[in-house]
Amino acid sequence: MKQGAFAAAVLLVAALHGCSGGDGPLDPAQPPAPPPPPPPGSDLALGQAAVERECGICHASRDGFDLAYFSYADTTIVRRAVKHVDTATALRIVAYIRSLNTAHVPAKVKLFQPGGTVVASDAQFAIDLFGSDTWPVLSTAQLRAIDPRVTPIAFSLPPWSDEQSNLDWLPDSAPPAAILSYNGSRAGAALTAYHTNPTTANLGAVVSAMRDAERAGANPAAPCLFNTPSRVNYVACFELRRWTAALIAQHMLRGGINQSVGGEAHEQWWDVGNTARMAQQASTPSAIVNPAVNQIDWMYLGWMFEPGLHESFYLENLLAGRGLRRHAVFVALRGQVSRPPNSWDEHQAIYDDLRMAVRHAPNSWTASVATFALNHLLERLNGGERPLTTANRTRAITQIDGAITEATPKVSAAQLQALVNLAAQVKAKL
Repeated sequence: MKQGAFAAAVLLVAALHGCSGGDGPLDPAQPPAPPPPPPPGSDLALGQAAVERECGICHASRDGFDLAYFSYADTTIVRRAVKHVDTATALRIVAYIRSLNTAHVPAKVKLFQPGGTVVASDAQFAIDLFGSDTWPVLSTAQLRAIDPRVTPIAFSLPPWSDEQSNLDWLPDSAPPAAILSYNGSRAGAALTAYHTNPTTANLGAVVSAMRDAERAGANPAAPCLFNTPSRVNYVACFELRRWTAALIAQHMLRGGINQSVGGEAHEQWWDVGNTARMAQQASTPSAIVNPAVNQIDWMYLGWMFEPGLHESFYLENLLAGRGLRRHAVFVALRGQVSRPPNSWDEHQAIYDDLRMAVRHAPNSWTASVATFALNHLLERLNGGERPLTTANRTRAITQIDGAITEATPKVSAAQLQALVNLAAQVKAKL
């Protein structure tokens, strides 16, 4: 298995790509120019105030961090600023941005792209990871040691800013006042506290409050009420979730954080993609453009930082539908070994992971994939884990039997008999 050094890879990837957009990020082939000498302090103060007042609504971190970090060109900053302020103030904004003490990196490299590169194909993904186009003999610990955040994949994740599409992090609108003011201004107060003291704990408070405001039935402005078709607004939900996602990303970049920040943060990334998915399933599909790409990109972003958190079938079905069957198997089984023990979701999801992995496995992978997943289940059962209810046990048996059915046309008679025997051992332990 080929695994890069995690810290170095993430620093490379995370450091490399209004509201949304900017037409002037630097050419990634060219090193960014050093910032010019700072102008008089009074101009910097006026520029900072203008950024906080006019730009910070959409740019989330409020202080212009992303404009400096992602090397927005002066002309781009001015062009976008003069939509809100006069030219003199726009130039002060440029001066303030250039004075910020942060890295200056190209914006076109995809943010958090695993390994900093995109592999050529689904098969190449497996070859690079395992040394050949096979599912190898692995232990649970060996698979768990493979870090999705540095394992190159065959598709690109979003850049920070793309003014021509919604395939980026920067949203096209700011959170509505009714979201920030809901429930005694819980989200607005949390955001103010975060801006004053940008700790991970304060970020978590913002994310929690925003997620409550976006989906609370008691909030008349909540756009993400998927179970109430008359009230849901998919486009507004997509933009609001993308705004929160961008705030999380900036926090990570600013702090050099290269792992999960916990709480609901990476679930929010997943939910950006889930919004696009739900919109396409609505009786009257919404106007979210690029839904298929947004579903996969954002769900993978959330999954790779929290691989044991989400249901397996959403992302795997999307990946397999794009022809990335080996990626789908990796997601299913890497998720299976990551799920926490003795939780309700774990007792259902680990059996779903088995069936999804077998369903999407290439024929030549199927016996090895099924064997790994069944052995992992047996390992958990031997360790004392059991389905918590009769319904969960019934579902587990259904998924085991379903996996054998899925495997039958793809394996030899001898392989099938071995899988049947192993499945019987698992079911006997339930």
